[in-house]
Amino acid sequence: MTQRVRGLLKRVNVVNSRAHLILLLCQSSFGYNRSMTTVTEDEWRAEWYPYESGATKDEDGPAQGYIMRDEELGDPDDSEDADARVTLEQGRAENPGFFVTATLYGWLFHTAYFPNEVEGNAGYETIKVELTALADLIPYEEDGAKRIQEKAQQLTEAVAAFEARYPVAS
Repeated sequence: MTQRVRGLLKRVNVVNSRAHLILLLCQSSFGYNRSMTTVTEDEWRAEWYPYESGATKDEDGPAQGYIMRDEELGDPDDSEDADARVTLEQGRAENPGFFVTATLYGWLFHTAYFPNEVEGNAGYETIKVELTALADLIPYEEDGAKRIQEKAQQLTEAVAAFEARYPVAS
């Protein structure tokens, strides 16, 4: 495993082997190579932190279940600078199961279904890793016009592949 991959996995505190595989797939399948991008101070400060300081726990979530876990990726000191959010919900009697809603602000809103809590938690952790990799593909003005177009295309393809990997919650 490369130093870049180890560093990214440490950043999101994931030790799930499936998450390692997904991250490597994202990097190889979509031509993502961190050394090709300009890294800003904000990128290195990005981390997962409790959304709204954890105040959403037990509230209704995007899939109309009870929120169990809810985190945002960005600068914890500047919530307006967030790139992504992931929410784990336990379904209700009329809609049982567990739901993970992945949001990449401006690019993705997708809710995946998992039949039990163990799979829901594993899916949540794996999706966090994937969202981190997707967030690294978000184009910014400082990338320049050509690189913005390339990154937008890579991100569009990566988002489509992400959506195809996870069963949609009904």
